[in-house]
Amino acid sequence: MRLSFAAIGVLLGACSSMPETNYYILSSTAQAPVSVQSSGGDALGIGRITLADYLRSSGVVMQTNDNQIKSAHYHRWGEPLQRGIRRTLADQLSSLLPEYRVETDEKDLRRLDFCLDIEIERFHALENGRAVLAGRWTLYAQADHSILASKHFDLEEPMPRSGYSVAVNAQSTLVATLGREIAAISGSAVAENRKPDTDLKDDRLSIPESGQAAR
Repeated sequence: MRLSFAAIGVLLGACSSMPETNYYILSSTAQAPVSVQSSGGDALGIGRITLADYLRSSGVVMQTNDNQIKSAHYHRWGEPLQRGIRRTLADQLSSLLPEYRVETDEKDLRRLDFCLDIEIERFHALENGRAVLAGRWTLYAQADHSILASKHFDLEEPMPRSGYSVAVNAQSTLVATLGREIAAISGSAVAENRKPDTDLKDDRLSIPESGQAAR
């Protein structure tokens, strides 16, 4: 079956009028660390990053009302969202915790000193002009799998105007905010974990009180 020149022209016109697909990545706002990380420092690994089901598509998600979200067809992530979150968090933690070696390879966590798991429940923009990031992060000591710190987070970032590019900028800022929170609490939790137990006493080294004979 042959197509007329008119029909071919209509098809070509329809193809040329299709919207262009835009791709986005999360950007890092971290500054370079003030000192070079020591290769002998403790290793902090970013382990599992679990996304809510609605975030597993490649489209950038926008919430249109209280009960409706949409995954954009022509506005898509340029890399898997988990990879983008892992990359930007690693940059942030490396900047704020220069005494640690921040690792991103989740396939080899056993050799690390500490491991950070993150569960993302919400991560999208809303048409009312704000972006949200919510979930829970947990820091483990790899030696005995004990939990050193765990915290639920529910963060918001205002958007100066609407648009997918603006939304992704706000989402990048939210990941940076989460990184600062994790760095502040994790540093204290690790330091607390390293404190010697001053309550333990060795009876063999106890000194008799004045006036009391040692037996």
